[in-house]
Amino acid sequence: MLRTLQNFSVNRNSLGGGLPDRMCFMLQLIVFEARDNMLTGEIPACIGQLSKSLTFLWLANNAMSGQLPASIAALTKLKELVVDDNLFTGDVTGLFNGLFQLETLFLEGNGFTGTLTESFLAGMQKLALVDLSTNRFEGSIPLHFFTAMPALLLLDLHDNELTGVIPAIPIENTMLRFLSIHNNQIRGQIPASIANLQGLAHLDGKLLCLSLPCHMPLPSWECTPTSPAFLRTLPLESKLRVTF
Repeated sequence: MLRTLQNFSVNRNSLGGGLPDRMCFMLQLIVFEARDNMLTGEIPACIGQLSKSLTFLWLANNAMSGQLPASIAALTKLKELVVDDNLFTGDVTGLFNGLFQLETLFLEGNGFTGTLTESFLAGMQKLALVDLSTNRFEGSIPLHFFTAMPALLLLDLHDNELTGVIPAIPIENTMLRFLSIHNNQIRGQIPASIANLQGLAHLDGKLLCLSLPCHMPLPSWECTPTSPAFLRTLPLESKLRVTF
């Protein structure tokens, strides 16, 4: 079965059925894209056999189900894993920790579970886009998302079962641009150290039990009496978009 094939792309068709185990013998496969189809079934358990080549795996917007196979942990060349908007389930919080080349992780719109801890995605120095939204993740927001992931631009955690508080952020972070945490059970006050997210352009926390510290003595921020939001002038005169 096309053992020398390197790029396979069938996005936006009407393909049904499941992924065959035979794909695991495409040992030079770099890109596998099958987004926006009607695929069902599970990702083959043998997919780890592609560990020497597979770099991009895109399966978003299908009807695939089951758990992600444990052998995904062997795909150490993987840069983009995009499986959003399917019917996947299971605890995935220990599955990606060795995938240090990963730059994009889109899991949103499934039924994934697990508890977010300080070991989740630890050491992921290249990870730039993380979307875990609309799943069933528990735990609190790990501090290292803000302090030890230097490439992170987007962090979307909305519509999960997260608890606790927004962690105090002890160091300046100029990379993170988008942070979404609404529709969780996060409580408490937004820490004044949120101002350390110097590059932030979007922050939302609707339907959270949070309060805004309007007394913040920070010259680059203002909390206006007419709008419960922080506003800060950003480069190109853009504004920080805040929704609570």
